[in-house]
Parts: sequence; structure tokens; C-alpha cells
Amino acid sequence: MKKILCLITALLLFVGTSIASDLDELAAVIQRSYANFVLLQGREYKDALNMSETKKDEEEAFKELYKSYIDYYNNIINYYIENVTTPMDSEYVKKHKKEFLEYGFGLNITEGSWCLEDDYTMLLRFPEIPEVWIEWLKLQQKYITKNRNKCIKMGFCEGGTMTIPEREKAIIEFEKIEQKSEVIASIRAHDFDYIPYTSRELVDTYLMGNDLKPIFDWNPDDTKSLNKASKKSFEHFIKHHKSSKYWPIVNDYYKKLEQNNFLYSPYINGWLIDELESMK
Repeated sequence: MKKILCLITALLLFVGTSIASDLDELAAVIQRSYANFVLLQGREYKDALNMSETKKDEEEAFKELYKSYIDYYNNIINYYIENVTTPMDSEYVKKHKKEFLEYGFGLNITEGSWCLEDDYTMLLRFPEIPEVWIEWLKLQQKYITKNRNKCIKMGFCEGGTMTIPEREKAIIEFEKIEQKSEVIASIRAHDFDYIPYTSRELVDTYLMGNDLKPIFDWNPDDTKSLNKASKKSFEHFIKHHKSSKYWPIVNDYYKKLEQNNFLYSPYINGWLIDELESMK
């Protein structure tokens, strides 16, 4: 599930034009941190590239740069949570949107409150990025932006906005990129405080659902049946994605559900959990 770190508060209040708000200070802190990040990490990345002997070495160098971006992002989020009490409103967002994007931060909304979130546009400006990482970052950004636009349009954002068909498509798109790069394929949740989209992360929710995006609907007799969107998507996956490494588990899961009249079963769910665990 894609997670957005937010500070949920009330309306924006200005103390006075002669006194800088903590939001102004946040913008200044981000600007200074960005300058340090680009200077230091740009130099270290260039040095790592110069020492690289293989394409894998180059990819590993960029992975370290990417992880440094996550550290930079998390440090700003922590500063935001600990020091900013003045909430953002639409006027502030409108004024600073381009500036924050320049520094690697998007502005999103959840339950009526604005917040900071990751944005990879800044990383894409670094020179000599391995081509497969450009593909990966652009695909990440595609789904980040899609989610952001939906959240802003709805005025809230909980549990992610990806539909079952969109999740199916994303699994295949990310898997194709991961097949091109051993380094990208090695990315796992425990490597990062923030978890990027990966085919492995996406397939968990695709097959199991979650509290906010269930794949089973309640019946009047208190049983649960696989919902129509999930059933249709599983059938589409089985028919069109036979080359996917996830095809066997999707196919086997579907067959077990079919034999059980597509009703939820603790036994089948336990089998699925074990199968997913064995893939990690």
C-alpha cells in the first residue's frame, strides 16, 4: 500500500507579515537540505560511476543515490512532523507547488489536509542515470502522480487509489523492468523506511486485498465471495500473462477459489499466505 506521511491539522493561520511562519521555515530548510543533497550526493555518485567497471556497478551506484534520496526525504518529513504546526492551505500549495517539486517533494491531500510526499522528478535530473533506472523512476512517478491527482480531486486519500485492473497492469509493468535489472529486482521493503512500488509489493494486495481495498464482499448469510472486479482481473491475468512469474500463484489461487464456489476460506487464505511467504 502506497503510504503518505501527513500532518493532519486545521486551517492555515498567518501570525503576521513581519513574522515568518513555520511553513516558510520548512521551505527554507528544504531548500538548504536540497542544496546539500545535490552537492554531496552528486559528487559521491560521480565518484562511484568513475569507479564502476560494469553496468551492474553503475546500477548499484545509482541505487545508493536513490537510498540517499529516501534518507533526505525522511529527514524532511521528520522535521515537518516535529516543527511545523501551521497547516497548509490551497493558497500556500499553489504558491509553493513548483518549488517543492524542484526539491523532490510532491504536495498531496488526505482527509482535507495537505501533506508532503515523495516525487522522483528531481532525481531524474541527475546526469548519467542507468537507462533501466530511468524507466523505473518514470514508472514510479507515473503511479505517484496518478494517485496524487485522484486524491486531490476527491479531497481525501486513504488506502491507495489503485483499482484492481490498475494493480494488475502495474504488477506486469514493474515485473518487466525488474527482469531487466538484478539490482532493481533486489529492492525489498526492509531496505527502505519508505517502500516504493515493486511487483512483489503490489501482488500481495492484488491477491489478498486489505481492510480498505478488500477483494471479498460480504453475503447476506455472513459468508464472503470474491468480488466481480477481482474475479474478472484474475481471469484476465491467467489468460494474458502466462509468462509472468506470478502466473502460477494467481492461477492456483483462482482454481482453489473456483472449487470453493469463490467463497472466502481460511484454509485457502492460509495456503496463499504460505505461498506468498515462500516467494520472499
